[in-house]
Amino acid sequence: MHIYKKKAGLVAVAIGLALTLGAAAAPAVASPDAAAAPAAVTPLVNAFENDTAADSATPSGSYFWTSTTGAQGAFKEYGDILYVKDTSADGYSPYVLWENRLSDTNGTWHLYRHGRCEYYGGSGHWGACNKNMYETGNENALGGVQSQVRIKTCRNVPSLPDNCSDWSGWKNNDG
Repeated sequence: MHIYKKKAGLVAVAIGLALTLGAAAAPAVASPDAAAAPAAVTPLVNAFENDTAADSATPSGSYFWTSTTGAQGAFKEYGDILYVKDTSADGYSPYVLWENRLSDTNGTWHLYRHGRCEYYGGSGHWGACNKNMYETGNENALGGVQSQVRIKTCRNVPSLPDNCSDWSGWKNNDG
């Protein structure tokens, strides 16, 4: 009797596993509204880039920026430079999160690179991370000719959630 219960239990497990795998392997059925939904950005292509900013002069020229309590961040498209400034002598280091997306030959956007540029130089000083990104107008890795960047500025608060600005809008990288 014991043997039959074990075999029955194993058969039940095998059937359950087969049903689970079969359901997981079944193709997804699109909803009728799927065609009306905007195209999603595809997953990241490259690994997260974590950089330490080098001391820098105050940014000059054309750039866009974001800020939060204790930190300012900027992106200069001509040269692909991320700037970050500590604006509070509180012991917390500021950083800029950034994302770079590219269009493919069909004009569909794909998140291509992303990362963090953190500065440890102290309050009142700027740091910079020099990145090399595709620029709008030049063919990119996906065969398209569009490149956009957005940033968000944060303050690294170890025992609490980091204090961050909202993401900037996507800006063409025309550098």
